Amino acid sequence: MTASSQPAGVSVIICTHNGADRLPATLKHLANQRVDVMLNWEVIVVDNNSTDGTQATAQTLWKEFGAPTELLALFQPIPGKNRALELAYETARFSYVCIVDDDNWLNSDYIQRGYDLLESDERIGVLGGGNEGVFEIEKPEWFDAFRISYAVGTPMSQAYTPLETGEVVDGVLWGAGMFFRHELWQKLRQLQFESLFTGRIGTKNMVAGEDDELCLAVRMLGYKIWFDADLHLKHFMTANRLNWAYMQRILYSSVWSVVRLSVYSFAQRSDAEKYLGIWPWLVDLLYVTWSICKEVLSGPFWRATFHQDKYYFANFKWRLLRLYAMVKDYKLSRRNFCKVYGFKQRINAKFSVCQPVNFM
Repeated sequence: MTASSQPAGVSVIICTHNGADRLPATLKHLANQRVDVMLNWEVIVVDNNSTDGTQATAQTLWKEFGAPTELLALFQPIPGKNRALELAYETARFSYVCIVDDDNWLNSDYIQRGYDLLESDERIGVLGGGNEGVFEIEKPEWFDAFRISYAVGTPMSQAYTPLETGEVVDGVLWGAGMFFRHELWQKLRQLQFESLFTGRIGTKNMVAGEDDELCLAVRMLGYKIWFDADLHLKHFMTANRLNWAYMQRILYSSVWSVVRLSVYSFAQRSDAEKYLGIWPWLVDLLYVTWSICKEVLSGPFWRATFHQDKYYFANFKWRLLRLYAMVKDYKLSRRNFCKVYGFKQRINAKFSVCQPVNFM
């Protein structure tokens, strides 16, 4: 592990599109952080092509809240969260970055606790915690069943059990309040890392997954992903997001994320080279098809049909869409695999390039 070339401290990054109405509470909680007088920190707000005066609003609010540290308000005219983050990373001055969404209200010890944990173990590359949902209107009765789609509560392992404090070896963290070492962004650039995502673009493109991808890429670099149950924030749920139609949009958008991210697990296999061919992709497709067929023939499926269980069928539709996405994005998935496989090779210092695939 190499030491960071930047001074110790935390750069808090908020990327927002038309977030002027959400920023007051978010910035107020940041202004109320209890940090050691010797801790260097800053706030970077990136206005991602907003039309509501977000950039100026952030500067005005910060002054009203006492400006406990420097706030820099930037403008990124190119839509997409990844574009906004890239601008912030280039500007960030300190060794650790904390990504805060415009609807995240950090506990008053959040920045200090995250900093101390990262300082305690140089092998921790990404750090995160859980959160509590706060609702602008009464929480819908269906919300808890789909809270993961909203990144509310405690992240889950791949076995669908809540994470506990410690290293995350079979899961990822949520991007809300995520810390990571700034030096890792520099390493990713040196290794010609190419994200498979652009990040959400307003409500036009709701396919996300860049936070999961960061965890997976950092783990490939040999660093720990660390969950701390005492690193806590409140996740504010606005009224316009708390309806069944919006929930389904979020849920079904995640299908495309899951299909894209699957190539990371393929690239980490000892026999990853076989995914340069066609057969493994067909096997995966047949497996998913067979699992859906078995479900259609199962008792739970017909009981859900009889009771018109919309929750069950929302999840069942997700699985059908996953099958559709595997077929539709077949060629894209193979190209994405080559990107990730090539990244793995460069990490291993082989400097070999994944050979182009002759698609059928």
